[in-house]
Amino acid sequence: MRPAPRRVPSRPSVPTAPRRLLTARRRFPSTGLVPALAAALAAGLFSALVPALIPAPLHGQVAEAPVVRPDDPAMPEAPPRFSLLLGAGVWRWDAAPAGTGSVDDATGLALELETRLTPWLAFRLGGGLAAPSIEGTGAEAGDRLDADQYHVEVDAVLRAPWPLARWRVTPYMLGGVGSVIHDPDRDGLGTRNQSLWTVGAGAEWDALERVGVRFDWRHAQVELGDIFDPLERDSATVGADRWSLGAYWRF
Repeated sequence: MRPAPRRVPSRPSVPTAPRRLLTARRRFPSTGLVPALAAALAAGLFSALVPALIPAPLHGQVAEAPVVRPDDPAMPEAPPRFSLLLGAGVWRWDAAPAGTGSVDDATGLALELETRLTPWLAFRLGGGLAAPSIEGTGAEAGDRLDADQYHVEVDAVLRAPWPLARWRVTPYMLGGVGSVIHDPDRDGLGTRNQSLWTVGAGAEWDALERVGVRFDWRHAQVELGDIFDPLERDSATVGADRWSLGAYWRF
């Protein structure tokens, strides 16, 4: 007699709906979706709250600069452009060649106005008055007379870009052209106009903010003629050195 076959218990069947749910969970796992949504939400809240909590200049907006008006005391004052000089000096003339009237050394006054184009370049217009004695030539040899001497010149001034700040001293060089006029104190003799050119150097000391002292030396070459003979047009080049000291005021 054969033994009865052994029955193997069968597994309970899984309902269709739960199986589909499990399949959906396998296809779309929830482990990465929730953190991504949370991060997106946090980023949105952060971007919405930052502009409200932080001042405008810190998150990209540019604050308007305060408007400075010319009459505002906080606005820095422009440096002075002009300066006026009043000084005194000495003319020292070289010996004149034969046939030309010689001029003795003399002291005089000078007035100059300067305008600055840049901190190191300026132009200076000046003039002065002196009273030398003049000696004639030819028939008037040995004859001397007093004369008024006027000079007018225009100079270009080149200042050093490295002033001696410790002593408030600024050296400079200059050169220009002009004219010397002699007006003799004698009837029958007219004035004589003689051209010149100059080179020189000097220094300025700023004693105060707008007031200072200036000292300079200039060498001039003058086309000098015989003042005793107005009809004589011959002239010779005579050198002259001028030393001057004066005070200036900037404005």
